[in-house]
Amino acid sequence: MAQLGLTEVAAARLSGDVLLNAYGRGGRVFVIEVEPLLDAALPARDQLRLTLYGFPNTTYRLESTPRLGGNAVWTELQPLVLPGRFGILDLPLDTEATRYFRLR
Repeated sequence: MAQLGLTEVAAARLSGDVLLNAYGRGGRVFVIEVEPLLDAALPARDQLRLTLYGFPNTTYRLESTPRLGGNAVWTELQPLVLPGRFGILDLPLDTEATRYFRLR
């Protein structure tokens, strides 16, 4: 497996405006502009790892629901304040087959 090492990331809109909040990590490149970004991984059979990307010292709400659609009910799990450009949250896997998450 090849590892992508990043030291500098630059991004720009089609208009030429430079975006200053770009960040690269572990072979992925994310550019956070206004909305936060949520990434998920399974580091173990019984564990879900959520990585939250956003602005430092900003409070976000992590919400989840077992189904999508017009009648989906989103439940706030907890408010999160990012200490830097990203934060990691490990959660135990529920017995539910499907769970969706969003960060607001």
